[in-house]
Amino acid sequence: MAEVSVAVADDRVDALSLHLQQVLLLNSDPISLSSISLEGDDYLEQLAPVIEDAVKADKVDFLIERLTEVTEQKEIELQELCNNNQKEYAKAVKQLGKVQEQSDQLRREILDINERLQMSGKNLVVQKNLLVESLAIRQSVDETTSLIERCLTVFNVVNRTHQMIEHKEYVPALKSLQDLQKRYLHEVSEFGFARVIKDSIPAIQTRIKDDVLSDLKQWLVGICAQTRLVGRAAITETERRRRRWHSKVAQHSHLRSYKLNSAVEISMDDQNECDPLNNELVKIDLVPLYDCIQVYRTLGLEDELEQAYEHDRETQQVLFLPTSLTFSDSDISPLEQLLEDACGLAILERVIYRKAYHFRAESSVERLWESMCQQIAKLIEPALGSLRNPETLLHVRTVLGLFIQTMESHEYPVQRLNSIMLSLFERYSDFLKTRFANEFKQISMEDDYKPMIINSRDLWEKVVSVSWYKSEVDIEQVTFPCSLPFSRVYPLSCAEIRNFVNQHYTFSEEYSEHQTKIETILGKSLDELLVDVVCHTLCERLRSNDKEEIVQILINLEHFENAAVALERMLNETTRSQLSATIRLRASEEFSKARRNAEKRVFELVPLPFT
Repeated sequence: MAEVSVAVADDRVDALSLHLQQVLLLNSDPISLSSISLEGDDYLEQLAPVIEDAVKADKVDFLIERLTEVTEQKEIELQELCNNNQKEYAKAVKQLGKVQEQSDQLRREILDINERLQMSGKNLVVQKNLLVESLAIRQSVDETTSLIERCLTVFNVVNRTHQMIEHKEYVPALKSLQDLQKRYLHEVSEFGFARVIKDSIPAIQTRIKDDVLSDLKQWLVGICAQTRLVGRAAITETERRRRRWHSKVAQHSHLRSYKLNSAVEISMDDQNECDPLNNELVKIDLVPLYDCIQVYRTLGLEDELEQAYEHDRETQQVLFLPTSLTFSDSDISPLEQLLEDACGLAILERVIYRKAYHFRAESSVERLWESMCQQIAKLIEPALGSLRNPETLLHVRTVLGLFIQTMESHEYPVQRLNSIMLSLFERYSDFLKTRFANEFKQISMEDDYKPMIINSRDLWEKVVSVSWYKSEVDIEQVTFPCSLPFSRVYPLSCAEIRNFVNQHYTFSEEYSEHQTKIETILGKSLDELLVDVVCHTLCERLRSNDKEEIVQILINLEHFENAAVALERMLNETTRSQLSATIRLRASEEFSKARRNAEKRVFELVPLPFT
């Protein structure tokens, strides 16, 4: 049992030794030993169970012994460690001393730097305060300078606006006022002068409006003095165009059916278009009108300007168109001046309508033109009654025709003027009939009513060319002197008839309007002339008792009948309009009846054989 107890005790000692060794981490690795910390609560907590086991096993002495051994062992190891590293330790201590000296030196330098920094900082703070104060002053100066500049800008704009008004630059002045009101005054609104300037803007705008309207009225007075020149220049240009077109028609006969102002004529006119307001006779600048329109539009008063302008135009129309018109065969200049004035006024209105966009309504321009046409018709038609010369009527036709064509080229309706032209044609035709009647009666009275004797080839050719006569003998076989079957009254009347027709065509050759009516009037006039003048005059001479004269009248009537048929055919061939029916002359029937009466009269004068 004692042996067993000893064995058990030995086992406990071994276990306690092992446990203590584990706690102390006693091994042969120095790194492991150096890593053990024998201080702190963790170590005591690990050692506590060992002590507890030693107390329970009654091995406290053994534990103390073992702990003493461990302590001695550690001291030996520490002594060995110190002995082995003494030189390095001394070197380290020496280096540590140097480090201490350097550290002290560095500390002194840092203190010195700190002291200097403190001094510099004080100066910097002073300078910073001065800089902040300077910046505040600078900002105040800049703000004051900017405010002064804005004030000066306002004063400059106001001054420049008044200068522009003095120089009649109304549109820029108005734009300057708008900039002043919308932009510049807001930037100095805290000053009293800004309110004064703002309150004065409406008065300045009113001054601009009044000044520009006054300039417009002066401009209108100026163009009134040039209105006649505008019309004269436009009519002159139309006359040049007419001559150019006649020249082209003479070179190209297929152009004969196209008139002036037709699309063909306009497209073929190779001359530059004449500016009605800028040419060799007249120079009119529309800038005053444009300025006035722009000012009133900017102020929102365009309707007021339009009404004032239209009233002025109506007044000008009254001033330009007289209440009465008188001209004579010797002087038609009053008519020419009237048409030039009307032409100039109408062209000015058309140009203003086209160039001053949305200022004049087309209806207003057309209404003004229609009123002028009515007044012109009322003035011209009564004055035509004082004319007694067909050549004067022809001159009036030329003047009025150029006026109509000029107005057509400026896109004005001319129906009312064409009706004047038709009345003029009717009067012209009546004059020609009267002239023909007088001349025929004179020819009839002077005729010897004997076959016409021709003494030369030239006279033969003239008589045959003017008369509707076909000789049965070739001209080469005719010997002179020779006689023709009719008397002198026939070829002379034929010449007058041809001249009568040609004069009618000459009158209407430039104008296609009312062409149907003109040709109808021509046919009617010619028929009346042949029946009421020629046939009636010859029938009156049938009362003669001269048998030879009656026989010659009979022959003449036969030729006049043939002439009437040929004349009717010629009229229908040369007609320029599309008549609903062909022209019919009753003259051929009347000459036929007169011829039968002449035959009866011949038998009356021839004595019977048994008497």
